[in-house]
Amino acid sequence: MCGMGRPEKPLDPAAGPVAQFAAGLRELRNAAGRPTYRELARRSGLSATALTVAARGEQLPTLKVALAFVQACGGDRSEWERRWHAADTATACEKGTGEDGTGGGAPYLGLAAYDEHDADRFYGRKEPVADIVGQLGEHRVVAVVGPSGSGKSSLLRAGVIPAVHRGGLPGASRVVRLTPGAAPLASLALALAGATACPPPGPGKHDTSLHDTGLSAWARRGDAAPGGGLLVVVDQFEEVFTLCTDPDERAAFIGELLAAREPGSQVRVVLGLRADFFGHCAGHRELAAALQAGTVLVAPMTAAELREVIVKPAAREQVMVEPALVATIVAEATGEPGMLPLVSHALLETWRRRGGGTLTLHAYQSAGGIHGAIAQSAETVWTTLSPAQRQIARRIMLRLITLDADGEATRRPLPHHDLPSDDGVGRVLGVLADARLITLGQDQVLLAHEALITAWPRLAEWLDRDRTGLRIHQQLTEATRTWRDLHRHPDALLRGVRLAVARDWAERDGNYAALTGDERAFLAAGIAAERAEHDTVRRRTRRLRTLSAVLLVLVVLALGTATVALGGAATSATRARNQAAQQRDIAISEQLIARSQELGSTDAALSQKLSIAAWRLHPSAQARHAMLTAAARPPSSALTGHTGSVRSVAFSPDGRILATAGDDETVRLWDAASRRQIGAPLTGHTDPVTSVAFSSDGRTLASGDYDGKVRLWDVATHHQIGAPLSSRTDVVFSVAFSSDGRTLASGDYDGRVRLWDVATHHQIGAPLTGHTDSVDSVVFSPDGRTLASGDDRTVRLWDVTTHHQIGAPLSSRTGWVSSVAFSPDGRTLASGDDRTVRLWDVTTHHQIGAPLTGHTGWVNSLAFSPDGRTLASGGEDRTVRLWDVTTHHQIGAPLTGHTGWVNSLAFSPDGRALAIGSSDHTVGLWDITTRYRVDLPEPRRTGRDDAQGVNSAVFSPGGRTLAVGKDEGAEVWDVATRRRLSVVVRPSQTLRIALSPDGHTLATGGYDGIVRLWNVATRRQITSFKPPNLVYASTDDFVRSLAFSPDGRSLASSYDNGTISLWDTFTHHQIGRSHQIRKTGFSMVFSPDGRTLATGSRDHTVRLWDVATRRQIGAAFTGHTDTVTSLTFSSDGRTLASGGSDRTVRLWDVTTRRQIGAAFTGHTDTVTSLAFGPDGRTLATGGDDRTARLWDVATHRQIGAAFTGPNDGITSVAFSSDGRTLAAGGYDATVSLWKVDYLTDVLRWLCARVGGSLTRQEWTRQIPAGPAYRHICS
Repeated sequence: MCGMGRPEKPLDPAAGPVAQFAAGLRELRNAAGRPTYRELARRSGLSATALTVAARGEQLPTLKVALAFVQACGGDRSEWERRWHAADTATACEKGTGEDGTGGGAPYLGLAAYDEHDADRFYGRKEPVADIVGQLGEHRVVAVVGPSGSGKSSLLRAGVIPAVHRGGLPGASRVVRLTPGAAPLASLALALAGATACPPPGPGKHDTSLHDTGLSAWARRGDAAPGGGLLVVVDQFEEVFTLCTDPDERAAFIGELLAAREPGSQVRVVLGLRADFFGHCAGHRELAAALQAGTVLVAPMTAAELREVIVKPAAREQVMVEPALVATIVAEATGEPGMLPLVSHALLETWRRRGGGTLTLHAYQSAGGIHGAIAQSAETVWTTLSPAQRQIARRIMLRLITLDADGEATRRPLPHHDLPSDDGVGRVLGVLADARLITLGQDQVLLAHEALITAWPRLAEWLDRDRTGLRIHQQLTEATRTWRDLHRHPDALLRGVRLAVARDWAERDGNYAALTGDERAFLAAGIAAERAEHDTVRRRTRRLRTLSAVLLVLVVLALGTATVALGGAATSATRARNQAAQQRDIAISEQLIARSQELGSTDAALSQKLSIAAWRLHPSAQARHAMLTAAARPPSSALTGHTGSVRSVAFSPDGRILATAGDDETVRLWDAASRRQIGAPLTGHTDPVTSVAFSSDGRTLASGDYDGKVRLWDVATHHQIGAPLSSRTDVVFSVAFSSDGRTLASGDYDGRVRLWDVATHHQIGAPLTGHTDSVDSVVFSPDGRTLASGDDRTVRLWDVTTHHQIGAPLSSRTGWVSSVAFSPDGRTLASGDDRTVRLWDVTTHHQIGAPLTGHTGWVNSLAFSPDGRTLASGGEDRTVRLWDVTTHHQIGAPLTGHTGWVNSLAFSPDGRALAIGSSDHTVGLWDITTRYRVDLPEPRRTGRDDAQGVNSAVFSPGGRTLAVGKDEGAEVWDVATRRRLSVVVRPSQTLRIALSPDGHTLATGGYDGIVRLWNVATRRQITSFKPPNLVYASTDDFVRSLAFSPDGRSLASSYDNGTISLWDTFTHHQIGRSHQIRKTGFSMVFSPDGRTLATGSRDHTVRLWDVATRRQIGAAFTGHTDTVTSLTFSSDGRTLASGGSDRTVRLWDVTTRRQIGAAFTGHTDTVTSLAFGPDGRTLATGGDDRTARLWDVATHRQIGAAFTGPNDGITSVAFSSDGRTLAAGGYDATVSLWKVDYLTDVLRWLCARVGGSLTRQEWTRQIPAGPAYRHICS
């Protein structure tokens, strides 16, 4: 006998939105045949209780529960999602809203920052407020640094400023507050002049063009400042880097603020700065010095502080907070950076849904919780907008975001006149402002908080979909503003490639509608001006043709009497045509250079081809630099065809085929060599495809999907093999073949791992259980005996034979494990989670070293290179990073260019190519051998204090070995194998080394002042040198520098006391007496002919010395403003390069003794080492800023991005003799090697990479009219 369930209480749909929604759920259940709630629970995976409560009509269910109910009954998810948002909005309206729009005088502010008038309800920040005020009492300039969402603005506005007004900072009686914006000097002047409590102390005018805002005048008045001291609060200081594009104004603004440090100043400055921009301050030496002591780091709130934030504002309104709600929020937010705006907004939405006098956990969950409240609020507003209003809202939201140089999105204030010109903009602005998504000021509009950029998936998707278009629109807006400010002067119009790019963007995807009236006028004026210029050119061409025709007729008529004149006229006409064509080619070459640079980050292959074409049209230094820049970028190509996110990529074992799969429900096969798709897509899946994997013989391909099915495909015929393997779960997230190809593993949504027999399609035994959430990644060990799986903050290892778990789980501690990968030898396992990559010893289950950090979002995919030396990681920050597995160092800069998440990675079997599947619907193929870094596997050091750093590194003449001088000795390494061949010597504290030109003799010098010569082959000491007047072990007498003469017969040694000695390496005697240089000699180098010795000193000079007479040659070279730390001659001896502590590099003409052009700038700390390439056309530099840089000597411009070097500064750089490898040694005892073979013959190198010339069709499409088609790579 079956028991009957209790009948449901009747509902009145007119009783309100909650009852109406529940009544609809009941009708849906009836239409589905009235299944029991237990059956619905089985279908949905939720509890029967949760589904029963959803249909009672007592409270609105969460969106997750509602949609699970609908799906279990076969309803339309999208329709019911819309109905749920409508009910949620109506429920909130029933609660009523106050004038502030927050809901009945809500004590929580949501995304808005707390201001001075909110001080009485600003809780949980007593300690940091006291810390900041205390720092201001000790330092004139203080920075408050924290990640976005840490509450910096509220801390300054509602915490620090009220504390100062209460007398917490003696001597500071007045406060001004500002955000820098695009014109920080004007903002500062306006804040000082407009604050009634703070009239400017100096003359009444503030001429920002003279960089005088009045603040420096106030500081200079010192104690005479009327009414006491002044506190300047600069909120969102990062805007000086993101919005201010004028480096001079930026520097002047920083200089004005630093005037507070002048003696007797009564001005104090506090800066609110996002943590990810703290490094930008290092580029301003004085600012960096000021912040070394005066910096307060805003840490995540403690559990006690969070309780105050949650409970006390509600208590002020006599409202209780349910203990379960407090515990939930504290558990979710404690210790997490950037959570405060999410917490505040979730509490505001919970307040709006409160029942009676209590904030409940159910109301919080209905609002979406911390991670869903913002998205839920934004989506609720979105559903209320008409299609036309949604387009307007999208344009407004994207205009309120700016992209910095690294592609990171931040909010920006937008003046009203830069808003879209569509009808209805005012109405949409009102709706967005009422929902607290934006704030409306008198003159500008601003996103309520940067958290909205990442917390609202729809907005993040808009950004990812067209990040390049957003940057183009951003540049167009700035150019329009300049044109408007210059009273629409024609010289401010866009021309050439920049106009073409802007015009192309505006003409596609409806982008023209997003332009303001001024932007449309600006673009139209540019197009009209270009047409007028083209018309002028055409008229000139017609006149030349007419003139040529007339001349030809005249010549024909006078043929019998003017033969000589004919020849002269023809020659002149030919010369004129050639000159005109040459000028045309020069102009087009310059356009192509600009176009190549524009395409560098989006289409590397085309960028390279256009740089070659520019060189072919006009082989200028600028064109060669464009080729070098294009070559320095890691080349990639994009495979297009998928119409949705690409979720998985895999190479066949022979590397000939690449398989890709994604949200468009297809699997595609590509020829890896030609980059072309092979046949039609493999179809059959009815949901997004999540994972693909090849069998070990390459004949079978497996694919898993969102429908819980795995399909097997015959790679040769493209036919499906048998019926799908069904896991009876919603989603198969990952599939992997065993090494013998007989077993297939699948990781499923239900937290289980299943093993399948590939031949029979049957499941092998029971599922592997233990995970508590969906299994996102599975992988077999190379020998097929072990399976790794990752999901719920753990990685688990399984014995494939017994199906038993091996040992305890490996815990990630920081987040769900989204990817796992075995090294090729099976000894190491990599796991990726929230911004972190970890390496594990498979045998001991212990983590190997510290985590690999650098990603700013979830790590979605990992892949080892075939040799196991390199690990690739990709994630939600749209970057791919390469890591040296031995040293744990990142190899070079991240690979960028994708505009969506990186979902999947795969190395080709030969290790040369890396495939990247992205949410931007493309597959990137990168040749990672062109610009890479490897480290000699020295144990990692903790920094300079260990006194174990690399002091110098030099290649042998053949480039096969590298001699390395370290504090503890000198070593020789094999460059190809990265193995240490020998330890030549381990004397006490080897400071400097030099290798003789023939590579047979090594010179070392150390703190004991003794120079020793060593036979590299036998590792035995040959002799030692010590100047007779040297005091043993004197702190001023250590060896500062060593240099062999080009013929190897002489060795020069310099000492910290300024002495230079010359030694005969054959007789082992000193040549003459030691010579004293003015002040301390810091660096020295022989000229290639050995006749001249150059020295650099602490007196900021470079001097040349005649080696034979040992007398100074002419006057010293001056120009550096600090110690000259490094010198090097070009191979022909005509040019000398010098680097110094002033962070500059200078080139000198040895003959004329004059500086060549401007100094090279880019390093942000002392330049420690220099090296010319063998052909003298490239200069390498290394510095204490931890970077190595390449420079084009002809143009004085940097080639590509800086190389990220050793972790604690670079001490030495050196080229191999063939110029194909660059070495850099550092304070952390590592030596990094970079492949730079493109420098030797960049044209040949590029042509080999791009695979041929532009086709005639490409030439017509890419090259402006005029030049005839030519093979650029013939």
